[in-house]
Order: sequence, then structure tokens, then C-alpha cells
Amino acid sequence: MPLALALSLLTVILLASKRVNLGVSMLLGSAILGFLAMPPDRAARVMLEYAVRFKTINLAITIALISLLGSVLRSTGLMQELIEGLKKIGMGTKALLAVVPALMGVLPMPGGALLSAPIVDEERSRVGVSPVDGAYINLWFRHITFLVYPLTPAIIVLSEVSGVPVSQLLPYLIPAFLAMTLSGYMLSIRGIKSTKNPVKRDRDSVIQLLLALLPIAIVPVLGIVLDAPSSIPVAIGVALAILLGRPSRDMMVKAVKDAKLPKFALAMIGIMVFRGVVLASGVGELASSTLQGLPVPLPILIAVSAFFLGLATGYPTAAIIILISLLPNPTSLAMLSVLYTASVIGYVISPLHLCFVVTVEYCKVPMGSVYPKLIASTVATMLVSLLLPVFL
Repeated sequence: MPLALALSLLTVILLASKRVNLGVSMLLGSAILGFLAMPPDRAARVMLEYAVRFKTINLAITIALISLLGSVLRSTGLMQELIEGLKKIGMGTKALLAVVPALMGVLPMPGGALLSAPIVDEERSRVGVSPVDGAYINLWFRHITFLVYPLTPAIIVLSEVSGVPVSQLLPYLIPAFLAMTLSGYMLSIRGIKSTKNPVKRDRDSVIQLLLALLPIAIVPVLGIVLDAPSSIPVAIGVALAILLGRPSRDMMVKAVKDAKLPKFALAMIGIMVFRGVVLASGVGELASSTLQGLPVPLPILIAVSAFFLGLATGYPTAAIIILISLLPNPTSLAMLSVLYTASVIGYVISPLHLCFVVTVEYCKVPMGSVYPKLIASTVATMLVSLLLPVFL
């Protein structure tokens, strides 16, 4: 059984590092583990059962719709209107450098940092910030919302597999979010001499800003208010974005195509099937008992494992689903926050991370030149995250 688990994890990591769809990687890993650790008929039955469970289907639909929401906001120009609205109300350069990539971070799309890169590059050139710092700002601040935005796919996955509501997870992620934001600010934005954009706070500008913000803001609120599957509030958000953006037929077709709905849905099915096989095979209990015998504090074990899985695969959800299935009872909120933060940070600075790749390409800087500040802010964020289990 340990060999089956090792082969399964190696397959997932290798395929993910080759940019094979996460769903395909996880399903192949599930098959290897299942057919080596269980009788073939039982392995097939478990994989099918977990693939068609309501929780799995709802998760797949939710994440696919979140991708569609981002695609509609982008294709209709609502996201650009939001950014223009921030400029019109007088937001300065320092704030824009952080806020623009952070807002783009709510759009779950591969290489999405390319959307904010031109704006960040324009603003940083106005105030004499180096291209290397511009690349760091674009990459790092794009991902700070991963720790607090309720529609982040990785947060939803963690909530589904742990059984802990997103609303209970978020308060425990706030310290890491503040550390991530503050370290990024201190390392890149603090010394910038800010310039103000012309203020135009007329009624139309404010309405434009609020309407552009509405589809992003209303979904988390509906998720709290409505006692309904998570896919319902997101579907309402998509409908609202379509209503406000009024896309043409061709524009809507393009939005659906760009959303890569099958890719996101298959990824969610794959990770839920993998978790089901781990649970059914008993390999999770075996791994837990082995890990409990290691002379390493559990928070550090979780942090190091999650960080390197996120780094090796370039997918935070892969790290989350593997570890929550294998590690010994990482169910306390403090432990879950460590697992999640480390998975995200490992993913953010991974050389396999497409946002990292497109950012350095756009800014025309070597990837290695960005790492000194990435490593410094990573250490600061992880240290703060690891303090939670000590005090809570």
C-alpha cells in the first residue's frame, strides 16, 4: 500500500508539472492508488461513486460558474469599468498598484496576471519603479485575495473536503492575508512617491463603479444569506453580470469558450475522486499513523508538506486535497489555515505557475530576479500563519 500511494502521488506531481489538466492528473493518480490498493471492482465502484456524488457535481458546477463569471466580467468590459471607476474617484498610484492586480485575482483563469500586467506596468513606469519590482507587485498582489475572497476555488475546495464553512475559515486566514499584504507593501510600494489621478466623483462615475463591483460583491453575500448549494449564488452572479454587461451573442460565445468550463469541472471531479479513493483504501489512516510517529511538530509538518506540494505541482488545490486526505486530523481551524496558506504560497512562487511565467515575460525580466522579494515575503507570511496554532 505505501508503494501504491507513492506511485500515485508521483504520477500526480509529474503530470501536473507537465501542465496536464489537474482533473486528468488526479484521476490517473486515483486509478493507480485504487487498483493497487483495492480489488479492481471495488476501486472502480468507489471512483464512480465519488464522481457522481451531489457534493462533487455541485463543486464542479460552482467552480465552472466562477470561471464563467470572471470571463463575462472580462469580455463585457465590466472589470475594466471597475478599474476606470477607481481612477475616476482619485485612487493614487500606490493604491492602484496593489488594488488592480488584487481585483484581477478574483477572476480564476490560467495566466490571469496578464490582465493586470499592462496597468501595473503603466503605473510603475510613471513613478520610476523598476520592471523587476513591477513583476513582483503584479504577481504577489494578484494572489492576496486568495486568502480572503470567498469565491476563490481553493477556499471552496478546502471547505467542501473539510466540512468547515468558508465563513468559519476566513477569520483564521486574515492574519496571513495581512502579513502577505504588509510584506508586499513594505518590499515594493512603501518607498514609491504616489501620484494622484484626476478626481471625478460625479454621480455617474460612482454608479459606474458600484455597478461594475456588484457581480463580484453580491455572490459572497448571497452565499451567506441563502441556505442553498454553493452553485446557486454563483449562478445568480453570472446572470447579473450578463444583465449589466449586455454581451452580444458572439461576445457571450467567446466568454463561454474562454472560461474553459470542462477543464475546471473535470479538475474538481478529479480531486474529489482522489479523496474518495484515499478514504476507501485506508491509505489515509496508514499515512496518518506513520506521520504521527515523526519527531516533527504537526503545524511545521503540514506547512512544509503543503508548501512543497504547491511548489511542485503549481496547483494549490492539488496540495490541499492530497494533504487533507493523508495528514493526521488537520481539521482544527488553525491547522487548516496553515495548510491552506502554505499551499497557496507554494503555488504563487512556483516556476510552474502560469501567472509567474506570463508576468516575467511581459515585464521582460528574468524569473530569478523576482525571487529575492518573493522569498522574503513568503517567509514573513508563513511565520505569521504558523503562529496561529501556537496561540489558538
